[in-house]
Amino acid sequence: MGRARLLPPLLLAVPFVCGVIVTHGLTHTLPTFHGTDEAAYHLPTIRLFADALPGLHLGSYPAAQTPLFHLVMAVPAWIFGLHVALLRALNVLIAYAAALVLYRLLRRRLGLAPWAAFAVTGLWELSPYVFGPSFLLLTDALAWLLALLALDRLLALRGLADLAVACGWIALTLLTRQSYVWLLPLAALAAARALPRDRWAPTLGLIVAAAVPLGVLVAAWGSLVPPGSDPASCGLCEPGRGPGETGGLSLRPALFTIALAGVYGAGLFGPALLAARERLRLRPALIGLAVAAVLLLAFPLAAQPHDAGYLWQVSRHLPEVLGSSLIFWGLVPLGGAVVGLRWARPGRAGVLAVAVLALFLLSTVATRLVYQKYFDPFALLGLALTLRAGELERPWEDAGVAALAAASVAYALSF
Repeated sequence: MGRARLLPPLLLAVPFVCGVIVTHGLTHTLPTFHGTDEAAYHLPTIRLFADALPGLHLGSYPAAQTPLFHLVMAVPAWIFGLHVALLRALNVLIAYAAALVLYRLLRRRLGLAPWAAFAVTGLWELSPYVFGPSFLLLTDALAWLLALLALDRLLALRGLADLAVACGWIALTLLTRQSYVWLLPLAALAAARALPRDRWAPTLGLIVAAAVPLGVLVAAWGSLVPPGSDPASCGLCEPGRGPGETGGLSLRPALFTIALAGVYGAGLFGPALLAARERLRLRPALIGLAVAAVLLLAFPLAAQPHDAGYLWQVSRHLPEVLGSSLIFWGLVPLGGAVVGLRWARPGRAGVLAVAVLALFLLSTVATRLVYQKYFDPFALLGLALTLRAGELERPWEDAGVAALAAASVAYALSF
């Protein structure tokens, strides 16, 4: 029995081991999405921080993200020298740890069966915008790990001690990537549901404290990004620099995320619906579909010069109807139906699952660059949090998950 429990976590390590082998012990650079950011921004920042240790050099550096990832990588670089393969290996371990935390969350917090949790975690791990960045010095993996640790604690929130731990993880997440600021209102909602009103003073104090480190950096920089960084690589700053950029607030990123929910929702829930094991709740599905279609009509999705990702690439090869690529006329209403269906009856996570999706979608409206890597992992994660005990337990229910995972592997091999 103990061995059976260990098997899914061990199997989750296999794709990472294969990646290490394919890249010759991480000495070869994986040509994945935005992989050039490693040499352009992150390695120079790590080198700058390593040279400054044991002091700190946080006032100006090339990367546009907050500095925790680079500080973490600077410590072994300071001790052993700047060996890129060694630092990449550390990042692979961080990505694997994130997968283990997600697996644990699905098992303990949502009550999924071991192999159902393994299937969903494996799909997330193999998805192109999670797997590829795991083998390069990019900030994504550490941010996923810290955010998942925060989510896990918020789902288990019982008292101020749990909230303090969650806020600690949130503070570290924000010190890794600024865009995770949506975790702060999520913590407030979780506390409002789990804690008595007479504890609101310390509750608010903990949530504000989680934002303080980021606030100090932003005040020192006078911006959301450090001086010396390249605004062209920043999804949250200096809007409207060039053609195709969002420029201010826009629903394009949110609609694009809903389209991704259509892709993942079809894989996660389609087989069960097709087999009529789960009765379709028609009303919320139709409401979600109609709202998404109306929004797409008002805010068309057609690929612009700066848009990047496989879904954008596919859309460029299809005709446009009423300003949107044909693929989005299929996926956005489908995603709206999926979101409506899952929101109407979420799993054990309940309101928090709904809030993760809602708050993340709300946060995307300020994103200037509609890069798929910014949204793809969260579309899948948000839907995964709505899973209920008993789902994905039959082999045919996992057929869609297996198909999506196989497509991700084929896509990775194409690189």
